[in-house]
Amino acid sequence: MDSIRALPLSELPLKTRSLLSHLLNSRKVIYCPGPIRVPRDWRGLASFADISNELLSYIQEQPDKTGTLLTIWQQKNSPTIGDLLDNLCKIDRYDVHDDVAELLLEAASSGLLRSSSASSRPNNVVDTYISHNRSDEDSSLTDYDRPGQASIFDAVVLFHEKDREFALEMIDRMTKLGFKFCTVNDLQAGHTTQYKPMAQVISRRCLRVILVFSPDFLNSCEMDFYTDFAQATSIESSHQKLRPRVLPVVYRKCELPLHMKHYLTIYYGSEMYDFWNKLHSSLQSARFQIMQPPTMHHEYTQGPPSPVCSSPPQWEILAQQ
Repeated sequence: MDSIRALPLSELPLKTRSLLSHLLNSRKVIYCPGPIRVPRDWRGLASFADISNELLSYIQEQPDKTGTLLTIWQQKNSPTIGDLLDNLCKIDRYDVHDDVAELLLEAASSGLLRSSSASSRPNNVVDTYISHNRSDEDSSLTDYDRPGQASIFDAVVLFHEKDREFALEMIDRMTKLGFKFCTVNDLQAGHTTQYKPMAQVISRRCLRVILVFSPDFLNSCEMDFYTDFAQATSIESSHQKLRPRVLPVVYRKCELPLHMKHYLTIYYGSEMYDFWNKLHSSLQSARFQIMQPPTMHHEYTQGPPSPVCSSPPQWEILAQQ
């Protein structure tokens, strides 16, 4: 177990993350005992992860609060799986600690986790879940690939050159939240054309295909090909859990093609919602679709909240909302 505890939190398998979300997303009214009284849910975990008030408010708005917290935490402080287990004990969630430890041991025995002395693996939870189900036949397509190991992406982003600045900003913002992307520019050199390798990435190695629509995008034959291919793949792919979902993002005002109008579309600059939150939720939901909810233990104790300390920690701001 010591070798598992030393692994970075980014190595946590999706099945384990799913368990944590199921058990910690719901608010608990009984605070943990001891001198430091914190909630026994995701807010308590956040209190030991040095998360700022601004990020706490952002996490509060997300459908999967625990999953978002883990993603931000691993990007911010480079915690280990041992840090997570220790913090679960600090918030008096020994039930969750034991369930997580059991799943981690199962993952290690099945090869989904390696000891801390093993060679490094992709820092992406999607890779952790799927890498053992991939063949090596397409492991040399992108700059992210390693010998014999094909990278899996949260999304392929397709855009016209005139929209590059926006596309790169979008990728940068979401990458900081733990997501992994691929563009045409990430393909390895040496391919006869970019169409075949990008088609392989779209059909076999991503959860979303983000199409950045603009008038120039619609007038591009190259983008037209990728759009049609992505739509066909999303319908016909035999890889059920890796069937890419098309996500149209309208950056500059334009009329979407008829066959794109039935998809959930996100409009940049919309006054009806926060574009970045909407995009994050869509990417997060794609990960949920490949999760297999594990068997969970249930907590039976409920009751009125205990008094809090005189100097409330950061999570107290959320508790009062």
